[in-house]
Parts: sequence; C-alpha cells; structure tokens
Amino acid sequence: MASATTGKIDVSYLNDASESSPPPPRSQPLMNPDPNTSPDASKTSTETSATELASPNILVKKLSYRQINIAVNTILEAFKFDAFTRYVTGQTGIDPPPPPSTFAKLKYAFYFWYFLTRRISLQIDDAHSLIIAFPPPSLVQNGSWKDKFIDIVFGGMAMILAKFDGEVVNRRRRELEGQKAAIESWLDGRGKDMYCVHLLATDPAYQGLGYASRLLDAIARIADTEGRSTWLLSTGRHNVPFYELHGYVTVGELRLGGEDPDWMGEEVICPVMVRDARCTSEIEKSE
Repeated sequence: MASATTGKIDVSYLNDASESSPPPPRSQPLMNPDPNTSPDASKTSTETSATELASPNILVKKLSYRQINIAVNTILEAFKFDAFTRYVTGQTGIDPPPPPSTFAKLKYAFYFWYFLTRRISLQIDDAHSLIIAFPPPSLVQNGSWKDKFIDIVFGGMAMILAKFDGEVVNRRRRELEGQKAAIESWLDGRGKDMYCVHLLATDPAYQGLGYASRLLDAIARIADTEGRSTWLLSTGRHNVPFYELHGYVTVGELRLGGEDPDWMGEEVICPVMVRDARCTSEIEKSE
C-alpha cells in the first residue's frame, strides 16, 4: 500500500462508498459534553468504547479541501478545554479559553492544506470527526522533488507564522521540542519506521458515536498491512483506556508546565503510547 520510492500512501479503499451516500443512522449527539473530556477520544470508559468498536458501517473517507473550514471548527471545538492544547497555545490554565482569532483560524487552515497534501487525512461525517497521521519518516524521505519543495515551503511558512505566536507560546514550543530525544528513547529508536497519529478530534456534538474508533482502525489497517507499528502522544491520562482498547500501550510520559511561570494549571501529563503491528493472520481473523 506504500511505495518506498514515492512515499505515497494508498487510502483509495476508503472511498468505496459514493460521496453522495447518506451517513449511517446515529443516536442523539451529546449536546452537553464534559468540558474536561479530551477530544482525542470519543469516550474513555471501557463499556462505551467496546460498543464503539462494533460499528463497522461508519464510512471513513479522505478529507477534502472543501472541508477545511469544517475541520478547523472541529478541532477548535474539540480541543477548547484540553489542557495540553491550552498549554501550547499560551494560556494560563485557569482563565476561560479565549475565542479563536481570525489569525488562528487561518493558521489552522494552512496546516490542514499541508496535511491534505503531504499526510494521511481521514474524516467521518463531513469532517466533524477527523484524524491526521504521519507516514514513517523513512518512507517519505525519498519523495519526489515536488513533495520536497512543498515540505520546504511549509517549513518556511511555519517558521514565519511562529514569529507571531508570542514569547510564551514559543518558549513552550521549545520545551516540547526538547522532549524529542526522550520520545525517541521510549520508542526504542523505531520512530523513523513508525506511523504517528498526530491528531484525532471529534466535534463535541458528534462524540459518543464510534467515530474516533473507526478512524483509529483505518490507520491501524494501513500500518498493519505494511507490518509497521504506530505511536501517538495522548493529551492526558484519561484517554489511556480508550487507546488501550485499540492495542496501544504506554511507554513513557511527557510532563509539561511544572516549571512554567505563566502556567497556573496542574502539570500537564501526556502519555506516549505505542501499538505494535499485528501479523497478517490476526488481521484476516478480525475481518
């Protein structure tokens, strides 16, 4: 499903259903979600998540450019009360989250353009639930000159945009980047050959419908077919039971904010989790 020469990932099998197909029936959305629930998991209880795993009729499709505005709104709503997101965006942790600025929305839209162009971007229910996964660095490093040019342009633009983030955001970004060596050690040096779930978000009004489970399963199918493991950085310990149901195990924890003079909230603890590849016989048995 992947070419070692182009770095392209084949996700065409996800579009077997027509774009005009109606969405599957769903129960009443949660209109008053718990603000303390992180959006990188629809539910965290074992009972509910087990039910979500048995929802094979939910259609997973590739995210499209026309859905970027919806995708931006999805992550803004989903991560509004998320401690990790509040930390890296320069908030205090105790004041109410500020409304997103026009600049922030445009920046997220730019990121999604890049994700659609160079990453695995999947969605359910018109981008009200979505996942962004990074292919293994060892796979994409041999991309075409066009791919490399896009990466260079994006990297340059990201550096320019970072100059407008302010001192607190940039300080915390450097703190997070300083943890890369620790993460790689927890991954036993395999990071360059692993898929990475970079983002998993569901609009609060659409949580509890099994969407997050289906999106994780889609990435797992890609990774398993290639015999590759997957890793992710969860935004909180409360998401661990959800990911464990999908085969992830905690290999380490990042701790942020403990010494930050501008952060008034509790220390942000983010588990680093790994899902080892399943063998072909296990995949066929589950299908």
